[in-house]
Amino acid sequence: MKFIGLLLCFLFSPCLAKAIHPASAAEHAAIQSLIDRANLINDSASPSPNVRDVKKVKADLELEYRKPESLRNSAKIAHWQVELKSLRTTRDQLYQQAIRKTLLAYDLVDRDHHGLPIMPTKPAVHPSFNNRTIHWILVYKDDEPRVLLDSGGKPRTIPAGKASGGGLTGADGVTTMYGKFESPADLALLLYHERVHYDQFTTPGIGDKLTYDEREEAAYRAQYQALGHFGLTAAEKKLFEEFLAGDGKNKPGKIREHNERAKAEKLKRKFSLGLWGSGEPAHVQPRSRTEYAALLKESKDFDSQLADAERDLIAQARKDKEAAEHRDLMAEMKRRSDALPAPVGLTPTRPEDGPPGYVRVEPTRPGDGPVAAHPSPLGAYDAKMLAIRKIAQDACASPPRAVDATLAWIPWAEFHTVTEIQIHEIGLTACELRVFRRLVEFGKTWRPGAAIDAAAVRAAAAEPGTGTPSGGGAVPPTQNHDPVRDRVGRIIGR
Repeated sequence: MKFIGLLLCFLFSPCLAKAIHPASAAEHAAIQSLIDRANLINDSASPSPNVRDVKKVKADLELEYRKPESLRNSAKIAHWQVELKSLRTTRDQLYQQAIRKTLLAYDLVDRDHHGLPIMPTKPAVHPSFNNRTIHWILVYKDDEPRVLLDSGGKPRTIPAGKASGGGLTGADGVTTMYGKFESPADLALLLYHERVHYDQFTTPGIGDKLTYDEREEAAYRAQYQALGHFGLTAAEKKLFEEFLAGDGKNKPGKIREHNERAKAEKLKRKFSLGLWGSGEPAHVQPRSRTEYAALLKESKDFDSQLADAERDLIAQARKDKEAAEHRDLMAEMKRRSDALPAPVGLTPTRPEDGPPGYVRVEPTRPGDGPVAAHPSPLGAYDAKMLAIRKIAQDACASPPRAVDATLAWIPWAEFHTVTEIQIHEIGLTACELRVFRRLVEFGKTWRPGAAIDAAAVRAAAAEPGTGTPSGGGAVPPTQNHDPVRDRVGRIIGR
């Protein structure tokens, strides 16, 4: 047995060589939140009858089923069954997410391009599984009746109620998790133990030779040797050490417990001249092919849902970032617009007539033509130029974005001071430059009541003779750099 223990330590040292480490603070908090939410659904421990959890609903159903059949309330039973199924589904999904995040946070497995765990896939070596390729399938669910394959290859059913907590890994690579977990480290150590069992069932000379107690001793020993890699507090580590190796007094610990059982089995085999053999617990025996396929599909479907959710989170984060950048831009444009002197002979209309940062101006007397205006102290990059730039970029985007709303609040009366040099300093593409020049041309000839149609803007964006927008090459800007102008290009040029 000592040799076997050393051999197992050597075989499973690659698990430690994969640089298992504690979860980061952010990962730990995320996993703990999932565990806490799932634990409350499992058993809230709340005295309030209005707080419903799996434990309370199951108790209600059990009480109702204890009544004589003629006195049972079928409506209540149907309602509680639906409630129990909903609670279990939510709880299982939370635990499943916690399990997958834990696998990655502690580097128990690799991750794919979606950031999801890559579960090992290897040939099985246990005699009852006929060398089929097996996946490490992790599921969380209440202990249910299971259909297994017996030694003759015929299915048989074992009843539920045999597992109340922890995890069980069968020779088919399926690990079923039960009960509740206290912390990410607690869950990580349990998953590490079950990973050792999966490696046993896919390692020749181990999964096909060792007895159940020999495999358990090896898995608990591997846990004990890995305790320093999971970020346990001193108190947590002491509890796990006593659980695994005993306290040196009354508690023998799991390692010694299974070691003594394995020795007893070995003696029984020796004295029975090989007629007595140790049996395998029911959970170790492979499931039927139908049940195994269903579990594999369920696991892959859940991973697919997680990948979709992750993509949605990334997309939402991108939208939130763009919205924040847009708010910052609008605030800066308003500040610059407020700093501009009022044009000579013009009076501003109400602020609500246009978006923040842009005030439409009209002549003081109806019929007045364009009047001289003070040149902008900010040159080409004041509010009106930034607004025109945005319209040009929207018109030339692929697909084009709406420009009608922006056209309504451009201060056209301020455009007779814009020069060709300033236009080139904007740094637009060829398509954007065509639109920009068209709008500036309209602004320079603007008279009260005049308006430019969005169709004219789109026509300017179209490549001559094609009717479709074309970006073309960028017009190089001058050496006059403006941080706000650069940021505008990043935000509205997407």
